[in-house]
Amino acid sequence: MALPLLPIPSRVLPLALLAFTFLTIRAQEAPVSYYGCLQEVYQRAGANLDSLATRFETDLIQAGVLSDRTGTAYREMLQQIASGIRLETRDIPSFTPPASPEKLSSEARTTCTALSPGITDQEQEDLPSRFLDRRDILRAEEIPASLQAASLLELLDADALEDPFYRVETYFLLEAQSRESEAEATRLRQPLPPPAGMQTLGANLLRVFLNKRDQLVVADQLLPWERLKPLVYEHARRFGDDARYIIEPEPDVKFSSYTRLKDQIALAITEARLQYAQRVFGKSLSGLSPEETQWVFRRFPMAISLP
Repeated sequence: MALPLLPIPSRVLPLALLAFTFLTIRAQEAPVSYYGCLQEVYQRAGANLDSLATRFETDLIQAGVLSDRTGTAYREMLQQIASGIRLETRDIPSFTPPASPEKLSSEARTTCTALSPGITDQEQEDLPSRFLDRRDILRAEEIPASLQAASLLELLDADALEDPFYRVETYFLLEAQSRESEAEATRLRQPLPPPAGMQTLGANLLRVFLNKRDQLVVADQLLPWERLKPLVYEHARRFGDDARYIIEPEPDVKFSSYTRLKDQIALAITEARLQYAQRVFGKSLSGLSPEETQWVFRRFPMAISLP
């Protein structure tokens, strides 16, 4: 059974030099599977993906990270990552820099992705497409490896992980853990940074004035009430965990008007949380795990205050 994508030896011609030729030839041939495409790209570069993957699998088993070569064992490894257990891979030969598997395999993945929709298993609603969409979003958001693994495991059972395709495309989680460990060690050696959101109080601060005539003023401009929620939503999306909101009511403003303003800001932030949860984790807010909820709420804090 083939396993995750491994580094091509440095003596092999870089994959990027083969991409144009491969794409031209492949465009004229019958569609292949995504994993089949990766195998061909490696073969054209003078390497055998299956043998490299087998070597990697052997290294993981010898290191005690992987118990055996089954899909069940691979799922158990991902479950350990999801539970926050650190799997030590720095001393595994396959992970020794500069031959980083994730870095050296990226060109092969880029080449095969460029063939879509010619590659089979790329229909809108099938498991491979949903998996790749979820994986790419999780990686782009720089979410902790534990949350990424938990989210991907919702799509992948042990049977799916018998397919080398899903092993190849979850390979990055092991290196993500290693990077997080190194980042944590570096952070502990450095002075504590200012509290989140306090580094700057400039563009990330949305200040809303409320006058006695029940009018809103933002940046010295009158703002219609119906424009408030879209403005707050865009501010939350733009600044994320640094976004801050200050309400400045004039004296004698009705309490009901102040409450309405605060509620509208809160609703817009909640909408940003909801859209993020659906896009990244594929869930509503109520369906998130406690860890996912904590991440989403930290990503979009309800930081509303008076001056």
